[in-house]
Amino acid sequence: MSETLALGSLIPNELLNQKIELTPDYMDQVTSDYIKQAKRDSAFQSWRQKCPIEYQSFDVNHPNSLKYNTQLNKVLNWNHNSKKGLISSGTSNVGKTRSMWQLIKRLAENNSIIVQCYSATKWFNALQENVRYGRDDAYGWVEAVAKRPIVFIDDFGQQALMTNKEDWAFGYFMQFLDIRVSNGLPLLMTTNLTAKEFSQGLTSLRNEPMLRRLLDVCEPVNF
Repeated sequence: MSETLALGSLIPNELLNQKIELTPDYMDQVTSDYIKQAKRDSAFQSWRQKCPIEYQSFDVNHPNSLKYNTQLNKVLNWNHNSKKGLISSGTSNVGKTRSMWQLIKRLAENNSIIVQCYSATKWFNALQENVRYGRDDAYGWVEAVAKRPIVFIDDFGQQALMTNKEDWAFGYFMQFLDIRVSNGLPLLMTTNLTAKEFSQGLTSLRNEPMLRRLLDVCEPVNF
C-alpha cells in the first residue's frame, strides 16, 4: 500500500489508469521531472512572497515601457550565467524596479533560481542588526549574503545611515562587493540617481573604489 501511494504521488494523473512498465529509467525520469517542477514552484513562490504587489504585473504597452524599450529589453533578457549583473539608474517611474522584479520572476519560472532580494534600506538595516552588545558580528552576515548566486538591491542611494555609522557600513558594503568580484558573482541593483549624478556623486576617496567595484559586478543600464 505504501509503495503504491509513493509511486502514485510521482506519476502524472493521466497515466495512473494506464498500464505502465515501471522501469528504473522511467522512474528516474519521473522523479527528475517532479524535482524540477518542485524547484520551479518553490522559486516562483519565493518571488511572489518577496515582490511588492504593485510590481507583480508588467504592461509592455505602457508609455514608459515603449519609451525605454531598449533598456527594459536589456534587463528582461539578462543572462544569469553572466559574471556581471546590472545596475539600472535613472529617475523614478521609468520601470527600473518593475523590470528587475519581472527579470527575477523569469529566473524563477524558467531556471528555478531564487534571488536574494533587499531594498538598500533593508540591506543596511540588516547589517547594523549584526552589532549586538558592542560585538560586531557583521562580517559573517556579509559573507553569507555575498556568496549567494544572485543578489538584488533596490533603491541604492536612498538608505539613511547615522553619520557615525557611514564609514563602518560602507566599509562592509565594499567587502560585500569584493567577495562577489572575487567569486565572479553578479549583482542586480537599481538607483534613482541618473548616470551623471551617480558618477559625480561617488567621487570621494571612499566612494571612488566603490564605484569601480560596482562596475566590476554590474553593467550600467541608463534609463
